[in-house]
This record gives sequence, C-alpha cells and structure tokens, in this order.
Amino acid sequence: MTVAPSSAAPTRSRVVAIAVQPVHAVAALALAGFAVRLWVVFGRELQRYLPDEYLYGQLARSIADGHGARVLGEPVALPTLMQPYLTAPTWLFGDPELAFRLTQGLNAAAMSLGAVVVYTLARDLRVPAWAAVGAAAVAIVSPGLLYSGYVTADAIGYLLALVAVRAAVRSLSKPSVRTQGWFLAMATLATFARAQYAALFFAAAAASVIVEHAKPRPLLTRHLLILGTPFLAAIAVVATGRLGRYGALASWHVSPASLQWLAATAFMLALAVGAVLVPGAAGWLTHTLANPASRTRSAYAAMTLALIGVLIAASALTSVETGSGRFFERYLLVAAPLLAIAFCLWVDEGCPGRYVAVGTAIAIAIAIARIPLSEYSAGQGRADSPLLLALGDLEVRIGVGSASLVVALTATGCLVLGVAAAFNRVSGRSLIVVAVAVGCVASFGAHAADRSLSHDVRAARLGPNRDWVDRLGQSDVLLMQTAGGDQSGAMLLTLHNQSITQAALLGQDATPFDGAIRRLHVSTTGRVLLDGSPVRRPLVAVETATQLVWDDSTRLGQFGDFTLVRPRGDARLAISAEGLYRDGWLSGSGSITVFGTAARSACRHATLALSLPSGFNPVPIEFGSDHLTRTIVVRSGRVVRLPIQASTSATTLSFRAPSPRLVSAPSLRALSVRAHVSSRTGPCSSGLSSRAGLPIGAM
Repeated sequence: MTVAPSSAAPTRSRVVAIAVQPVHAVAALALAGFAVRLWVVFGRELQRYLPDEYLYGQLARSIADGHGARVLGEPVALPTLMQPYLTAPTWLFGDPELAFRLTQGLNAAAMSLGAVVVYTLARDLRVPAWAAVGAAAVAIVSPGLLYSGYVTADAIGYLLALVAVRAAVRSLSKPSVRTQGWFLAMATLATFARAQYAALFFAAAAASVIVEHAKPRPLLTRHLLILGTPFLAAIAVVATGRLGRYGALASWHVSPASLQWLAATAFMLALAVGAVLVPGAAGWLTHTLANPASRTRSAYAAMTLALIGVLIAASALTSVETGSGRFFERYLLVAAPLLAIAFCLWVDEGCPGRYVAVGTAIAIAIAIARIPLSEYSAGQGRADSPLLLALGDLEVRIGVGSASLVVALTATGCLVLGVAAAFNRVSGRSLIVVAVAVGCVASFGAHAADRSLSHDVRAARLGPNRDWVDRLGQSDVLLMQTAGGDQSGAMLLTLHNQSITQAALLGQDATPFDGAIRRLHVSTTGRVLLDGSPVRRPLVAVETATQLVWDDSTRLGQFGDFTLVRPRGDARLAISAEGLYRDGWLSGSGSITVFGTAARSACRHATLALSLPSGFNPVPIEFGSDHLTRTIVVRSGRVVRLPIQASTSATTLSFRAPSPRLVSAPSLRALSVRAHVSSRTGPCSSGLSSRAGLPIGAM
C-alpha cells in the first residue's frame, strides 16, 4: 500500500514564508506605528502650538459651518488650506474635543503611510527588500512624527512631499509629459498643504540640471515643464508683490547671522536624522553625483541633495528673518527618510565615498564638541524641534550638564560606528538597527515633553473644564481682547467653546490676532459699540492686564484671566483699568478710565486703592490727566485711596512709576504695588475735578 506524503509541513512552511515577506512587514510596521502614535498623541491634552493649531482648527470649524475659510467670521490670507478642508468633517459633530482627536487620528494615519511610500521609493531604486524595510522603520520612529498629534498641516504635507519626491525621481529618470505632470500635481498638493514644500519645484529643476550635466538641449527637450514651473511661480510672486505670512522672507540677504544659521541648521539636522546614518548617506550622495552609474539613482541623489539643501536654507532663513532664532526642524521632516534610503544605497554599493563619510563624521564631531545644544533648546528654542524637545525632557530628568554630555557621547559613538562601517569593520545593516533604537528614544523624549507641556498649558489657561463657556448655556458670545490680554489663552478658549463666535479688540493697545481685528468703541458713558452698533450679547473679557468693571451686567462665570458677563440691555463699562493685572498687581504704566453716567444729576465714583507689601522700598507713582500731574508715594503697610469721579463724560487718569528695588519676594511683578478698583453711582462731589480726575484735597 502506497502512503501519500503529508502536506501539512509544506503548508505551514508556505504560511511562515508568506508571513515574513518584506511587503507584509512594511504593512505591519505602518499599522503598528499608527497604533502606537495614536496612543501616544491621545495623551496630549490640548493644542499648545499657537497660533498655528488655533488657526487650522478655526478654519476647519468655519468650513464645516459653511462660512468658508474664516476665523471667527474674519477672512484670513492663508494659501495652504488643504488641511482645514480635509479636517472640516471632524467638526460636523459639534464637539471640539472629538474634532481634535479625529484630526490627530488622520495625521497619525498620514505619517504612518509615509513609511509605505519610503519602502516603495527604496524599491524603485533597487534597494534590497529588507534594507528598504529598515529605511521605512527609520521613517516610522523619526522624532518628527511628533507632529501627528498636532492640528497642523505637517502630517499631510510630509506624506504628499514623499509622494512628490518619488514622482520627481521617476520624471528625472524617465522624462515625459506624463511623469512631469504627475510630479507637478503632487508637488502642488504638497505646497497647498505646507508652503515650504514649494522647495520641491526648485529642487526638481536643480536636479534636472545635475542629471543632464547642464546640457541645454536635453534639458529643454526632456524637462521643460519642471524647469519652467519655478520661474513662473517666482514671476507670479514678484508681480503680486506679496508673500502673505511669509513676507519677512523677502528681506533676506547674506549676513553673518544667515551663514551661522545655515551651518547650525545643517548640524542639528544631522543629529535629528540620526548621526549614525549621515556620514554614509553623505558619502553615497557625493559619490553618485560624481560617478553616476544608474540614471534612477543619480536622479534620486540629485533630488535629495537639492531638496534638503533648499529646505535647510528655508529653515535658516526663517530663523533669521523672522527674528525667532529657533531651529525649524518642522521644515525638514522629509530629510530623515530620504537620508535613510541614501544610507541603504551606500551599504548596497559597498560603502563608496568613504573618505567623504569620514570627513562628514569628523566635521559633525567637531561641531558636537564646540556647539552646546542646550543653548538652542533654552526657552522657546525648542518650540519647532522634536530633537530639542527631547533634549529638554532629558535635561529635566538628569540636569542640563548631564543631558548635554549624554547627547554628545551618544552622537559621537554613532559617528564612530558610521566610520567603522565605511571600512567594513561594522555591518552597515546593523547601523539601521542603531538608528531605529536612537529614533525610538528621541521620539519618546519628544512626546513626553510635549505631553507635559500640553498639560501645563491646559492647567494654566483653561483648567479642568476647557468648554466652561459652552457649559454655561450662552450662545453667540463675543470675545473681548484687552491691552496686555493673554492671546494664547484667548485662542484656546475660542477653539474649545463653539458658543464664542466673534472676537474684537478693546482699546488701541490691544494687539490683534487672527479673528480679532475689529476694534470696539466705548462712548463717554461706557456704552460698548461694535461697527457703530451697541453690543447686547454675552461677552467674555480677557483681563490679564486690564481690569473691567461693568455697569448693569450679570457675571455668569470666571476662570483665570477670563470673565463671562451678560449685559441687561446695551453693554456698558463703568471702569477700564489698563495696566492692572488679574492678580491685583499694578504694572509700570497704564491708565484708569472712569466712564460717566447717562444722568446729569448723578456721577460715577471710583476708588483706586494702592498698597505695598512689607519688605519693599517706597514707590512713587505719577498720576496725570489733562496736563495736570501729581506724584503719590506708596509705602509698605499703608493703603492709599485715590478717588476719581466722572459725570456725563469719561475721566482718564494715566499713571507711571519706576520699578522698585526688591527686598523680598523677587518673583513678584516689576512694580509691586497692589491695586483695587471699585465703583458706585451717586451725587457729584465738589471736592473732585471730573476733568482731571485728581483729588484736590489731602489724601
């Protein structure tokens, strides 16, 4: 009897073989990256990257409401509107918190799909399949994917830019009208998402010149569309004379500061990408351009170098011309996957250009020894850089000096491994594992810092109930931004309370922001007018450095610097005290305006009570009105009361004082005089001048 062979073992073998195919590994990697990123970014309590997250959120909300691309009803000149249109459906549920979380999910999905694009691009370049998976892994753990949790266009722009790079390589290697058109379409979409990806057009044009060795005939016959688009765009910008929000960039000129930032940006990018990969990537890029063996790989090398070069210049330019002095790593998110592919190609070709790799490693090592990263991560320096956010988190955990030492030793060790790989002392593929491990650690630090900062922002700006205005049941609320008002808090409040539908400015010193550009007018009797009409709707006033006393209004709620009031009829102010902080401290200068009453038989009486805590030297305060001045000295332990009255017109009293020498409590305001204003209506007093607002008698 013949026994048939069992098919169970071969079947299991085939199943295992299918399970470990590189394409399936990439799919699993993308799904795992999406799940982990989603879990991590959901720990981010609210938007803190302002005004960008506020702007994109309000635009999406307005589009969902059918009002077009507006912020609180006001038009905004923003050419990059893809993200608001894509996320507008998330606002259809009428829940700002749900819209925030759904937007994070969309962004996490977009950035995870970037790993798939990286893999397919690497395979187009004939990178071995598992090495291509390694490049995708580097992309998925990149600290730059921190922005998947942000309500910004970085995630969508990142994905589209990678697709555009792949299209550019195809067009440069096999030029045709179809391939050029596909690239231009993808680059246009990427630019519509993030303005800095206009660099794709210029990079592709420069890459075409490199690939064709600057020969005019093949350039004009093969790449005319790619060559012509940047020039047409430049002509359009010059013709209109406008760069919108990027107008500051038009003043660029070569200067020591711009050259310094070019070098600093390139150095910090090398650390952000992963110092272990950069030497090999630099060696392959230069070798391939000098010795092109494959048109496809030559096109990739030219496109990668040109694009990263333009983006580094744009990042440095933004740092200098906007006066921010920050490392704009946000502009360079695509550099990590592109350089990871270049490193894989370097390993695949036997590590050519090893002396360029060694020189690159030495240059970075010297920069590490001479440039302390802690200088760039201080204050707002880390605002646009996941790398510096991670460094800041490490500084909190182990101290500034220890953190700098750990980063320097880690980066130097990575550079040593890169040099060893150049001379075949270390497997090049093992360095991908090192890059993935370092990327995971840096990503963990960046996310931890971001989550901590978002918690602090929520606690300081909004408290436990971010939608407290909505919860009070009001509708069509007007936000009133005052002089010195907390703009960040005002943006967050409007973003999380859909009942706030408009914003306006009170006083000439109130600083405008997106959606808050119109100015309120207050009559001499305190009547609040907007566009000539009386305001009769609920108002939420930002009282960070301006205290308001309302007449005939009901206070509905208060949190932090915000007060919600509902007027009984027309909104009327009794007192506006600019320069008086919410916590009761008086600033170095400001003014107190007492508004008159509508009745001639009655005056409004206000009292400004001034006091100075123990331990401070006496503070002289100069008050003035209508060219009359008087200096009042406030001493510790005493209360000085300054009466002011107004009849049918308003009385304004300005004040100015020097900063005292502090004896104790150095964390207090610069001018440590406490002040309190109160108001009542009654018969006019002959002892006070309603014009000057200064007391005639002794105090």
